[in-house]
Order: sequence, then structure tokens, then C-alpha cells
Amino acid sequence: MTRAITEDGWIGEAHTYNHFIKDLSYVVTDYFGGIPGTVSFDPSDGLGWTIAIEHDESVPEGGGIYAKYDDDEQWEDS
Repeated sequence: MTRAITEDGWIGEAHTYNHFIKDLSYVVTDYFGGIPGTVSFDPSDGLGWTIAIEHDESVPEGGGIYAKYDDDEQWEDS
């Protein structure tokens, strides 16, 4: 993935990269739950390209793979 993104301009244009990130979010949410949000890029926030995953009933109790990354969410283990 890193080579496809960074080398030889395979996914070098912002528009194409935006769609690539969105497509990847569908793969992630298909396997781990959630709903893909909007792709954003704000050079001033220091995060680079981001996409939020909205949590819904398909995300397992306790947060699943998202629990360690969403520290603003209160996860309850069952």
C-alpha cells in the first residue's frame, strides 16, 4: 500500500487519493463495523488525510478495533 501511494505517482492526485481513502473505509467498515464519514484534508491540523468512522450497531460491544483509537468515546465491555 505504501508503495502504491508514495511511489511513481500511482495515486498522486488529491482527487484520486480522496476516492482511494473513501474506498478503503468501505473495506474497513465491511469487516469491522461502522459507517464511513467524509474524507478531509486540513494541512494545518497535522493529521493529513482523515476519515471518521461513525459507530453504529454493527460495531461490537467494547468498540472492537476502534476502542484503542477513539479516546473520546466511552466504551463499555460486556
